[in-house]
Order: sequence, then C-alpha cells, then structure tokens
Amino acid sequence: MDYSNVSVILRWHTENPLRAVCEAAGITMKRDFNFKDIVESKKMIKRLLDMKHTSVLEHVVFGFFIDGASRAFLAQITRHRICSYTSGSQHYQDHENFSYLYPNGISENGKKRFDRLMNQVNEEYAILKGEGLDISEARMLLPNSCCNKLLMTINARSLVNLFELRLCNRNVMEMRIVVHKIYDLAVNAFPELFEFVGPSCFAFKKCNQGHMKCKKGYWEKV
Repeated sequence: MDYSNVSVILRWHTENPLRAVCEAAGITMKRDFNFKDIVESKKMIKRLLDMKHTSVLEHVVFGFFIDGASRAFLAQITRHRICSYTSGSQHYQDHENFSYLYPNGISENGKKRFDRLMNQVNEEYAILKGEGLDISEARMLLPNSCCNKLLMTINARSLVNLFELRLCNRNVMEMRIVVHKIYDLAVNAFPELFEFVGPSCFAFKKCNQGHMKCKKGYWEKV
C-alpha cells in the first residue's frame, strides 16, 4: 500500500459549529453574533484567528477515523494536543500477516527489497508465537510501516494548530497526505472557519519556519 490508500472518515462533529463559536464569542464580548449572517460571522472568525483569541473554537469537536496509516504516523500525530486517541492494539491483536505502507519515493527494486524484509519480519513473528512468546512481546518485531486503525477526537482549536504545522511542505509525505484528507473533511463541515486555515504561508502570508523554511514559498497541496 502507499499513502494514498489511507482512509479518513469524519465520524461525527458538533452540530452547527458556526452557532457554537458565535455563542461563545458573544459571551466574551457581550455582543450577540448572528450566526445566520455568514458574512458577519466569517469576519468575526477571521478576526479571532488574527488576534489568536481561539479558545472559543474548543467548543467545536470532530471525530475522525483513520484507517491504514502507519505506526510512524501514530507516533507523530499523538504529539498534538488537545486530542483523544484510540489506536489498534499490538498488545491484544495478532498482527501476523500485517499490512504495511511503502516509503514515499521508493523504487520498484526498493519495493521488492522492502517486501522481502517485511515477509521476513512476519515469518519471525509467526515463529516466535509458535514457540510460545505472547503477542504482547512478539510485537517488538513489528515495524513503523505497519498499518494501524486510529480514532481521533479533536477540537477545532487543535485542528487549526494541526493544519498550520502538518500541512507545511516540510512535513513527511504520509503526514501531509493524511492531514490533507482531514482538512478537506473539516472544510466541508465548517467552511466559515477552515477556509482561513492552513500552513502559516497560507493563513498568515508568512512562513514561520525561519532558516528551515522550504524553497517553494507557497503551500504545495497534495
């Protein structure tokens, strides 16, 4: 499998997210925002983003099911707060004949070598199980490329941060592809917010990566 095979599904989200943000913002400012007035609401949201007064976004929550991303992706995505994660367990689940992802840019010959190594790992995993080693310990053999299922519950404020950091061109390709799928679903569910959101070169017209910035100077969507 390659990164494009990873599936992302929006399982649930806060009903009428625009109303939730408008009500929260109205409490802080002692002002009634008419969530039905899309133009006024979008101006208010853009102003909150520009001022980084984004705590009101925490009242909007999304639940994403990510199927097929690698354990390497899991290690990166769980750095993000504030989120709740439920991952497929290598402690309780038997991973014999596991699925895996190819690295980005690998050649056809490289895929053959990669397949041989993954098959060898799988064979050794099965042998150790056959010798009586519990799967909770045999999992130590399993590679970062091993596919995983992940349920992620995340609020809109954390999503803004996720998109700013992980849609950046400097990220690894799996992260960019999977997070872009999350982004597309979020934009569809709450366009009044997420149409303004992306990496800093898009959202703020300025790269915040300092001397590590990419050479493109713009957001290269995947």
